[in-house]
Amino acid sequence: TPLEDGQIVMVGQLDIKGIHTPGHSEGSVSFDIDGTALITGDTLFHESVGRVELGVEAGIEDSDIEQNAATLYESLQRLLDRPDDALVLPAHDPGSPEPPVTATLAEVKERNEDLGRDREEFVEELASDIPDHPPNFQRVKRTNVGQESVPTDELAELELGPNNCAAE
Repeated sequence: TPLEDGQIVMVGQLDIKGIHTPGHSEGSVSFDIDGTALITGDTLFHESVGRVELGVEAGIEDSDIEQNAATLYESLQRLLDRPDDALVLPAHDPGSPEPPVTATLAEVKERNEDLGRDREEFVEELASDIPDHPPNFQRVKRTNVGQESVPTDELAELELGPNNCAAE
C-alpha cells in the first residue's frame, strides 16, 4: 500500500509518520518515529547528505543535478524542524566504523557542514562537487526503479559493492 506524505501508520504502540524527502532520489522517504527518532535513509547522514547526481546520470530521472540539489535542500528543511533530541538513523553512515550509528539531530546539525549552508550555496556545492561513481551504480539505480531485473544469484554481489551515497 503506498504511503502518502505525512501519513501516520501505527506499528504496535508507535506512530510512524512518512515524510517524502526527494533529492537523493525521487522516491526517498524518511520516517519520524513518535518524534523521538528519524529514519533518514540516504537523505541525511550524520556528516553529509545524499548525492544528487546518480539518478540523473543513470538516465532514470527527468530532472537535472541542480534541481535535485534544490529539492534535497527543501527536503532537509522538513527534517530539521523536528526535535533536537530526536535520534538520526541513516540507512548507513560512510564515516562510521560500526553500526548501529546514532546521533541526535542537534549533534548532526552541529557537525554536518551541509546543513549550515544557505540554499544557493548548498545547491552550488552539491552540483559542482561530484565524487567518483560507485561501481555498478547505473545498474543498481535501474534495478531500484524496476527498469532492470537482476537474477537472484547476482543480487548479493551487486549489493556488496561500496555504497557511496553520501556527497563528499
